[in-house]
Amino acid sequence: MATKLVDADAITIKNKAIIVICKLSNFPIISVGFVKILSISENFWFRKISEPVTINTEKKENIIKKTNCNIHDVIEESFIHLKLLFKNRNATIENDLIANQLNVLGSHEDLVNVIVNILENSIKYSTDLPLINVSTFNEADHIFIKITDNGMGMNNDVKEKIFDKFYRETKGNIHNVKGHGLGLSYVKKIVDLHFGTINVDSILDKGSTFTIKFPLNI
Repeated sequence: MATKLVDADAITIKNKAIIVICKLSNFPIISVGFVKILSISENFWFRKISEPVTINTEKKENIIKKTNCNIHDVIEESFIHLKLLFKNRNATIENDLIANQLNVLGSHEDLVNVIVNILENSIKYSTDLPLINVSTFNEADHIFIKITDNGMGMNNDVKEKIFDKFYRETKGNIHNVKGHGLGLSYVKKIVDLHFGTINVDSILDKGSTFTIKFPLNI
């Protein structure tokens, strides 16, 4: 397997993310010991980052640790995690982060995984070149995150099921849509654990918009 040298900052980010992935996959942390300080397999990294995040959310409810989290920092870290996937699919990512009250009480790691899961879906269910817009705004004592894509969209029957465990739409080329079907059920559970809400608006063959609302930690 070919390796190449990368800069120290990239190594730090990638190693941390691999450790997170190993934790969520129930792999022992020692299993990432082969990721040396001066070399890393980009193919391995891309493959692991592209896999959906799955976790036992029933157990998660008892161990989730919350601190003051900046939502814009969460979104920026999500972009970093998916940088190679965006490049591979020639995706265009627009952002309109206008919220000025940004802090919520939550788990930074889990909130990053929520955004990563939704962005991954936006990429995987896009039939053309993906175009994704991520925006934030404040309303009352809440912060809203909107993620809009130009993907295949969904009908009302599908919208009612997408947060169910193991449900996955089979329209289109299913070989291009990898995963275990836990992504959006995981997202919904983590949002619930942060006293938030998530809903989706979608038009078949046009695209979807996911809207997440969290209470501010004021």
